[in-house]
Amino acid sequence: MDLKNTTLILPTLNEKEGMFLLLKLINNLYPEIKLIIVDDGSTDGTKNIALRFAKENENILFFDRSKEKIHGICISTVEAIKKTKTDYFILMDADLQHPPEKIKEIKEALDEKYKLVIATRRRVEKWKFQRKLMSGVANYLAKITLFLRGKRIPSDPLSGFFGGETMPFRNLINKNYSVFELKGYKVLFDFLKILPKSIETKEVPYNFGGRKRGKSKIKTKHIFYFLKSLFK
Repeated sequence: MDLKNTTLILPTLNEKEGMFLLLKLINNLYPEIKLIIVDDGSTDGTKNIALRFAKENENILFFDRSKEKIHGICISTVEAIKKTKTDYFILMDADLQHPPEKIKEIKEALDEKYKLVIATRRRVEKWKFQRKLMSGVANYLAKITLFLRGKRIPSDPLSGFFGGETMPFRNLINKNYSVFELKGYKVLFDFLKILPKSIETKEVPYNFGGRKRGKSKIKTKHIFYFLKSLFK
């Protein structure tokens, strides 16, 4: 498996507590992978950790979006894909809830010529009932929306851990920019709304871990952005 043609995209916002450990894990597991860290305005020292690693590793690029007008995981991801120079990209969270070990399985599926590979949550650990209910309702609404649009419906359309072939996704961004809810955080769902139903897709199951460090960034405004995205 060759990871030199793959870029791992890490959107960050105040992830200091787990950032050092995550970057060490990625470096140990996949020393040849390219890495784009795109920070959305961290104020806790996340930037310093990322810049330190970037100075020591030429495969790491750091982009600071703190002075941009629009903030959100979606726009951070979209802009990172536009900057990606490798054949493939993989998106994952920087909060240690996505297991880095699954990057290998995603890339192996991409090498099998799947155009979209989604890491799907089979079990969610340490979520309170309210959070599970909110996630369940959101997934149901996302699947209904995709069904009504005649699109492919994966088991976890709101996953934040997926990979794809860079050029087709970049073209989708350029042609359908207005479809993306840029302030939102469910960028896979935005892609699924515009991807053809025939796209070859594979799912890689994993257990979604509870947060070991840091705090969740989900707020009421993110629920609003998601509901807005259902109609875009």
